[in-house]
Order: sequence, then C-alpha cells, then structure tokens
Amino acid sequence: QGQVDERVAFTVQGSDKTLYFAADGVTFALADPTLDEGGGRWIVKLDFLDANAALPIGQERSETVVSYFTGPREEWHAGLPTYARIAYPDLWDGITLTYSGTVNRLKHEFVVQPGADPARIRLAYRGATIRLNEAGQLEVSTPAGGFTDDAPLAYQEVNGRRVPVAVRYALADDATYGFRLGDYDPGLPLVIDPVVLIHCGYIGGVNDDRGNDIAVDA
Repeated sequence: QGQVDERVAFTVQGSDKTLYFAADGVTFALADPTLDEGGGRWIVKLDFLDANAALPIGQERSETVVSYFTGPREEWHAGLPTYARIAYPDLWDGITLTYSGTVNRLKHEFVVQPGADPARIRLAYRGATIRLNEAGQLEVSTPAGGFTDDAPLAYQEVNGRRVPVAVRYALADDATYGFRLGDYDPGLPLVIDPVVLIHCGYIGGVNDDRGNDIAVDA
C-alpha cells in the first residue's frame, strides 16, 4: 500500500532475504555482504513464463498488523493487514498458484483443475543458476549465496483419500524448469506441492541491526 514499489502486491521481510510478489513473478533480494560495504543486495527473479499476468490476492488474514512510519506523516501507513497465504488465481488457465509458509519454509502449491494442462507450468530464475541434486532438490545458486527448492510432491484426493502422484523437476536449461508427472486422473484436481527452504524472520533487515530491549504489552 505504497511502502514499496507500486508493482509489488505483497512482501515478506527476512533476516537476510526479502521477497516481493508481483503480477509477473517473485523477486528474492538476497543480502550480499560483498557489495556496498555490506549493505548491498543480489536480486533474483522467479518469472512465470507464458502466464496470465494478475496481482496475487491475500487469503487467510492473520491477527498481525504492520505499520510503516517513514518520511512525512502523509506517507505513513498504519494497521496494514497481513495474510498467511496469497494466491495467483488462474495464473495459467485452470492452474492457481498459492504461497504460504512458516519462519523457515516458503510453501508454494500449484492446484491444477480437471482438464488443465500441468505442462503449462514453466518458471525461470533470473540472476541465478539452477541444478538438481541427488535428492531431487532444486539448488538455486548466486554469487551472494542461494537457497534450495525441496523435491516436489504431488497428489490427488480420491474418495477422501490422498493418492500420491509421481513428480520431479524437469529442467529446460540452467535457469528454466517445470514438472514431469507420472500417471494421474485428469478428471480430478491435481496438487503439486514444492517447498522453498529459506529463513524469513520478522525482526531485522538487510543491514546490521542490534536489539537492546523488547517490551511486550498485554
């Protein structure tokens, strides 16, 4: 709501990474101590390829509110809502992407509706290179460090029972990837469920910080 670039719909501030969710993808700003005397950042962009551009929407509003008091009073933002989940509806036709997570796991989930083609899911990291390790994880590397996308899972709900579907990452080159799936029922929804293993705390920024005291009220 004005506190970051207008193209950004949601942001997550971490101790050494900040994430920005926009219509065309997700930006990872990684703290790089080698740049600008320790205050620089290395930017990685996850692009949604051949997708329908649409801003994500907030889901599962949390109890937390956030206030930004910077600059003149007319630029302050108080009591902004936060959400436990955000969604990109119909990012590809019939395919919705959601993001949620905990303090150290950013979960993203592709929900493929009956009749939709999961082969349309194509993503590309810019400013980084990717490789698969022996565990089937996607390692994302930059000169400022990196992070790992855990091996994906996929499943369908069949008569109230979760039925696993074979899935793995399919790399087109050292930046672009999608998913390769085993047999599944195209008449039922399909969920593809990878996890990004990163830490996103709430206290601190990309530069040095020191906490001298924390007071907690009722």
